[in-house]
Amino acid sequence: MRASQRLDRLSITADEDTLIDDAGLLLPATLAQRLGLPELLDARITTGAHPAEKCLTVIHSALAGGDCIDDVDALRAGATSAVLGHRVAAPSTVGTFLRSLAWGHARQVDAVARELLARAAGVGAIDTAAGQFVVDIDATLVETYGLAKRGGSEVMRTGRRGYHPILAVAAGTGDVLHARLRRGGPTMPPAPPGSSPRPSPGFAPPECAGRWCCAPTPVSTSATCSPPAARPAPGSLS
Repeated sequence: MRASQRLDRLSITADEDTLIDDAGLLLPATLAQRLGLPELLDARITTGAHPAEKCLTVIHSALAGGDCIDDVDALRAGATSAVLGHRVAAPSTVGTFLRSLAWGHARQVDAVARELLARAAGVGAIDTAAGQFVVDIDATLVETYGLAKRGGSEVMRTGRRGYHPILAVAAGTGDVLHARLRRGGPTMPPAPPGSSPRPSPGFAPPECAGRWCCAPTPVSTSATCSPPAARPAPGSLS
């Protein structure tokens, strides 16, 4: 009896309820729980019910390689939700949720990201022992397909269509600290030669009282952050 070598005669079925797809999501899901991300999302995002479940569904889908709303359905296969720590929202629910978000909700997500970053730094995710923390500020291109993407149908400098966010990245580690969508068309005037980079909306240096202060370095796309200055003791003359 000869064994068949034809691949089209093989069939693979995954119908076991206890199977877990993308089990590696256990690590980022555990980190999110330890940092209190679900509670942050529920407290800050003010649209719809159970925003944490919907946001975490999108996040985990993206980490698993999903690039469209329908891809979140892969997280509902088998027992995958058991390693995520939350109920996985259906694609239709995620779509309705994402279409309900406005500009103010984007700023709410920014607030969640800032608080989450501060919590991560507080448990040692960011090494500040050197006294200086360098942040590289640069733009990137996220290509889009089709002409129906709101805000993503404009032709960029590379000749491709897409979003043109500006990123703040920790020098040395490559960790993305912040991202902000901005207009990135070819009509944007460049900064004059020899000058500091033009500040982007939302990236103005913060007040330095009691916080780390970041200022752009001349003729570069990086910022040097210095720790907050020591406050004088009560009753001192300084």
